Amino acid sequence: MKNILPRISIIFLAVLSCCYSEAVTRKLKATTRCASTVAKATKPASTQARFSGREPFHSRYAPYTETFVSMSETSATVRLKDGLPVMHKRALGVSDDLRNLVYRESMIYRILNPKNDVRFLAKQFGIVHFSDQTSALEIERIEGANLHEVLHKSIYAQNVSYLDRIEIVLNTLRGMAQVLELFHQLGALHLDPKPENFIQTLDGRVVVIDLTTVVILKNEELSKQVPYSTNPAPEFTNTALSPVSNKTDYYLLMKRMDELFKLYLDPKDLNNATEKATLYDWVYAKLVSSFIQNNPINRPESLLKEIEEVYSLVVKFRGSEIYK
Repeated sequence: MKNILPRISIIFLAVLSCCYSEAVTRKLKATTRCASTVAKATKPASTQARFSGREPFHSRYAPYTETFVSMSETSATVRLKDGLPVMHKRALGVSDDLRNLVYRESMIYRILNPKNDVRFLAKQFGIVHFSDQTSALEIERIEGANLHEVLHKSIYAQNVSYLDRIEIVLNTLRGMAQVLELFHQLGALHLDPKPENFIQTLDGRVVVIDLTTVVILKNEELSKQVPYSTNPAPEFTNTALSPVSNKTDYYLLMKRMDELFKLYLDPKDLNNATEKATLYDWVYAKLVSSFIQNNPINRPESLLKEIEEVYSLVVKFRGSEIYK
């Protein structure tokens, strides 16, 4: 009996020690888990998005998104928890020049739209880093269609007369010219204005997208040109001409519209082609020929003013059988 009691005491103490040790371990795990949860909750979205780049593309948005919407090689659209559509414009690869474009465009948004209240620009939320090689500019995704799509669909709608076609083109052009004038008032040039770079929103606003080529004239760093336009203006390369200005934007826009005028308004295959050609030639000369002259000095000062003059003449032909 004397030998049994010490043994029982030893066994009891051993069991008690194990139980205490297990309780301490559980408490430590719970504390670690709690700290991890707090740290994760307080991380900003941009920090949470710093992934290694090895996961599937959509999983990178999991910490702060509700629904993955769509994806392409260069951009993705996700929906934040508050329901606001967001687009990620990505810079892929290890090229410093390519990655710097993301930061350049972010700076332009920050300067032109610091309070996210400019109606002709998307809102900017910041830059997301996926890895050392991949970054993305996170901006509001504008719901709507680009103006080339809107123009094409409107031109080929049913029962559209020749005058309707001209007015459709003028209205599309007016929307872009109004945005460019607001751009110029902010001391900026777009340098790649074309219908594909403007979105008509669901509420009828015109919003400019893709600020990659924008220059801000009074900003030393952002006044350097990044000319990606498919139709570079003569003053880009000819130093004997005037420097880039508002007229450069008008030249680049009307160079693109030159193709669309011929595509949508040339009346050669229509009834009363001769009479319609007279009107077409006048409109073309007023809006296209005058703005695509090589020397900026010879171009008109305001595209919007020229559009309004043409529009005021065109409406006078309303009701004429010739232009149906």
